[in-house]
Amino acid sequence: MDDIESIYENECLDFGLMEQLAELVLNRLTSWANEEIYAPLGGKLTTSTPLKESVNAGAIVNRLSPLNPNIVIHFGMIQEIYRDALVFPIYSEKIAESTENFKNKNWGMFKGARFKFEAGVPTLTSKEISPLSATFSGLWIEEYKKRADENPELMSEERLDVIIKTLPARFLMFELMLSWVFFHELSHLIQCHYKLKGDTSENIEYYEVVGDFTEPDFRGQSREILADIEGLNLTVRHMEREGFYGPNSMYLLLCSMTCMFNRFCGNGYLEKFHEVKGAHPHPVIRDDFIHEYFCSLMARATPFVWEPSVRESILLGYGYLTIRSAMAAGLFWANRYQNFDGKEYPSYMSLQMTTRTKEAEAYKAELRGITHTQLEVITAEHLYNATTTKLLFEQVFFEK
Repeated sequence: MDDIESIYENECLDFGLMEQLAELVLNRLTSWANEEIYAPLGGKLTTSTPLKESVNAGAIVNRLSPLNPNIVIHFGMIQEIYRDALVFPIYSEKIAESTENFKNKNWGMFKGARFKFEAGVPTLTSKEISPLSATFSGLWIEEYKKRADENPELMSEERLDVIIKTLPARFLMFELMLSWVFFHELSHLIQCHYKLKGDTSENIEYYEVVGDFTEPDFRGQSREILADIEGLNLTVRHMEREGFYGPNSMYLLLCSMTCMFNRFCGNGYLEKFHEVKGAHPHPVIRDDFIHEYFCSLMARATPFVWEPSVRESILLGYGYLTIRSAMAAGLFWANRYQNFDGKEYPSYMSLQMTTRTKEAEAYKAELRGITHTQLEVITAEHLYNATTTKLLFEQVFFEK
């Protein structure tokens, strides 16, 4: 990290701002979940953000009052989400300027694909940024322009250009990352995973970062994949409702999720996917399922009424966004947290390349079978009528 980045990051790690942004995002999401799901059932969801340093989040449900659950997101996670959202666009711009990784000439397999771009982060149109992120980034841009006019010696033109270019993406990434975490935890609750967990205690807790497991729990791992997928589905639908559904905003969503998986991967995960202990599958495997579902979701959303060549270029473009986002997030994480020297592939990217090995495919096939089996129960018990899990079960998504 150079001096400019370090100064800017320290200026922006503001507790009050993080708390305000998180509260605005989570209050809106919680209100939607209550109006759409829990209130009609006579229940109420609550969301809390305790001042704990641990980077963790979870869902808590009481068997005696299952329609009044709680989503918990530690402030330590909110802070790290904010930090990653703050610096990811800067690192991406730096990589784009100093390497040819993002140059279109190096993406021949996506020739003719829509949505390609060579910059570090895409330029968001007014229809690809949420009202909240647009408001905050707009205010900050005006403030930085004012500072530059008043003290040009303290605000170089180069730094101002970087700020103006990346601020909208920074605020939106924070919002998207936090939204996906919320919807992931919500998915555990509305899919009624507590009924499948085999835990007889009254309070059932699902936390993202847990330890002390001695054996793999494939049934638990399959439920995590279902929470990932429905969490993505609910986030995309939220983007559509709020009016910022578009390829560039979805690219940042994909980057946000892979950043989260990189973080989880750093918590002592083994390189052999099938040997992962406990109820959380390897983050690389979770990422793999997310990308597969995203492309499937976009294929359903892209009309057949267009010319076949147009539709093909759009779908190829969505495929490009998954690969491009995985590369960008992997390079960001390696440069940011692992002192990456560029001589080999980043560790997370190296693991991604092994997801097509015979051993990995066998592990995923086992997870798919277990997931489909549990879907039959989940779709019957699900609290949300408009859930995507019903379609996943009907289309035998996990057994294709």
